[in-house]
Amino acid sequence: MFIEFNEHPRDQLIETDICVIGAGAAGISIVHELRKSSLNICLLESGRLTTDMVHQRLKEPASREGDYLTAGCVLRRWGGTTNHWGGNSKPLDDIDFSQRDWVDYSGWPINKADLEPWYQAANELVGGGLYAYTRQSMLDADWPYPDFGLEFLEDVYWRASDNPTDFASIYRDDFEQAANVRVFLNATVTNLDANETAASVTTATIQSPEGNQARIRARFFIVAAGCMESSRMLLASNDVQPEGLGNQSDNVGRFFQMHPHVDIGRIVNLDERLIALLGQHRHGGARIIPGLSPSPASQEEMQMLNVGIQLQGIPDDESGYAVFRKAARELSIQYAAWKGGFDNELSDEFGDWVGGALTDIDSVIAGLWESYKNPRFTGQLIPGQANIYVQAEQAPNPDSRIYLSNEMDAMGVPRVIQDCRVLPIDKHSLRATGELLGRELGVINGGRVQLADWLMDDEIAWESDIWGGCHHMGTTRMSESPAAGVVDKNLKLHTIDNTYVASGSVFTTGGHANPTINIVALSLRLADHIKSIA
Repeated sequence: MFIEFNEHPRDQLIETDICVIGAGAAGISIVHELRKSSLNICLLESGRLTTDMVHQRLKEPASREGDYLTAGCVLRRWGGTTNHWGGNSKPLDDIDFSQRDWVDYSGWPINKADLEPWYQAANELVGGGLYAYTRQSMLDADWPYPDFGLEFLEDVYWRASDNPTDFASIYRDDFEQAANVRVFLNATVTNLDANETAASVTTATIQSPEGNQARIRARFFIVAAGCMESSRMLLASNDVQPEGLGNQSDNVGRFFQMHPHVDIGRIVNLDERLIALLGQHRHGGARIIPGLSPSPASQEEMQMLNVGIQLQGIPDDESGYAVFRKAARELSIQYAAWKGGFDNELSDEFGDWVGGALTDIDSVIAGLWESYKNPRFTGQLIPGQANIYVQAEQAPNPDSRIYLSNEMDAMGVPRVIQDCRVLPIDKHSLRATGELLGRELGVINGGRVQLADWLMDDEIAWESDIWGGCHHMGTTRMSESPAAGVVDKNLKLHTIDNTYVASGSVFTTGGHANPTINIVALSLRLADHIKSIA
């Protein structure tokens, strides 16, 4: 059932077996699995069923600093960021879990085989269709991507949902009907209350913006509030431990990582055999996005991080179809203005657009036919060229961090400072990716790589406008020992016996794969662990 916390009796103790904090991908996945058990579960969501600015303001940082800015993509509401995620899925690679001599602080305490049993269920929850992520598992009669016999790179594939799974709507009825699940909305956790030795959490303090408050007592607590908010909650719960819960080794909030998303250059004289990599394929209920990635051997040879490459066509803005669309859009604006009784002058470029369309009428006809067949079609591409778009791993760096400021939010919780920092290996990896792609294209005579000027300029350390993809990771990292991280291989805080963390914050390293399916797989693994000990 769903309960509006503001209507709950003030100061009345809530008791449960499992308290999950945060109703995003991780929290919903965990409770979706635990509801099948005999355990009593409370799921606490700071926001309501829809987005409102009162709750959104609670997550705003005091400042954003560092080498590139974090985007404000967190949603405080039922379903969390799954309400606007892109729907792209890909499991992490084997090498992502490995200790790599050339990557400081790398190496998870688990390997991919330890997580594999939960990937198929995670893929179903995120709407990835058939669980198939390799060429061998997806080959069909219409498979469009040639096997180039690559030497330095490997082919990789993302599965993309046509309608990205909206956890908020799809799984709401399951929670409404579950007799052992209570979902409290408008319930912000302002403190995790530890016992006097900070060996366990006894209760969580809950407040609403309207002033209601209560405590919840549970046998187990699972912090599933997202990367930044999970670490913020641990740091701010400092009434027993001044440095924050689970933070004896000063690792909470550190190793903040994202995935740099950037065009690193373009390919010219692109061979027609590679044109297929500019398109998508349908397979098993999802769109397949093809890509490339440096092989593990190449990563070691180049002493680089993992990087995903997607080739993207470059729109031809001067084609007949492109200028036809500009002219048609201008006419629609004029019609709307006329219908509304407004005066609106025709663009001075309208005549040039019409002339360009008439001069290149074959392009107009071809474009109209293609848009009829494919509603996603937006225009023709410049022949023989492609942008090199990458989604890259960011190196784990203890100086890249989230920490508390002296500024308080409306609930009296310190706001954070987001300070995301890169290392020389981050830029090196982008440059090495372009070099490997150029080497590979040279072998198959597939085209010539032109890298972006800033990558070739040793005086430029990083481009500050690079986007992090809203992929926040690393601030409560998984490790073998408390000295090296925050949670153990079962996602339990090293120093607290009944509190776990489930979010991208537990990633030791981030690979280049989109994090959601990996967060869900880790969350399902945690749910099974809880069932085995509760």
